Parts: sequence; structure tokens; C-alpha cells
Amino acid sequence: MESIVFQSNLYATQSGKNFSPLTLEELILFLAINLTMGVKRLPSYRDYWSTSDILHDPYVSSLMPVKRFTWILGNLHLNDNTLMKKKGDKDFDKLYKLRPLITHLSEKFLSVLQPSKHQAVDESMVKFKGRSSLKQYMPKKTHKERL
Repeated sequence: MESIVFQSNLYATQSGKNFSPLTLEELILFLAINLTMGVKRLPSYRDYWSTSDILHDPYVSSLMPVKRFTWILGNLHLNDNTLMKKKGDKDFDKLYKLRPLITHLSEKFLSVLQPSKHQAVDESMVKFKGRSSLKQYMPKKTHKERL
């Protein structure tokens, strides 16, 4: 979490705009608000701070001002952009910006996984029609375009 705070503040500094540095407490509140938004869905994230009685969420709006939430949303970073390898470089990583999170979660999942003797692994695929360099074409599958 401290790394996310550091990288987000670094990114904001690199953008050259005046800002109030992100703190660990704010990051935790930001994540809590995002979890709440996943449970109570509204058309736009700004609706949680709306003046309309129908949309307004007093819990979310009491935790953080919408302006600060928007700033964090736009500056949240996990890795330093200046160290990212260019496309075409042999060490280029399509998931560079998410790599710290992927690595951390992989380590945590492996530390808590207690596989049994008899374990089956199944491939799950999600239908996808958008653009992505991670999309795979599988001609033998019923739904050929999957992510």
C-alpha cells in the first residue's frame, strides 16, 4: 500500500501540477469507497456526491470530497512510467503498469493455497468483443474471441 502511495505521488509530481500528496489513510478510504460503489451501483461515480436525494450517498460523501476522489482516480499508479520499456524492446511488458499488483496477488494466493491430492484445473473464458492486445483467437472454441 505504501508503494502505491509513493508511485501515485511520483506520477503526480512528474505531471508538474500542484497537488496535495496522497496519504495511506486516503488510499484506504479510496479503496473502501470503491468497494462500496461495487455493492451500491449508480450510473456515474459522481452520483454518490449528487445533491439529489435519490442519488446522494451520505456515507460515501462523508468519507472524501468528490474532487479528491477524482484526483486519486486520475493519479493512482502502481509503477513508475519513466522506467517502462518501449514497445518493441525485448523486455517490454504489456502489463507493466499492473505488474506489482499481479506479482503481489500471485505470491499471496500461493501462500494460502493448500492444494489437495486430487485437483482439477478448468479453463474459464469470458466472451469479449472489444479491442485488446491480450485477446486470443481460438478457432476450435465455440466462441472464438475470448479474453
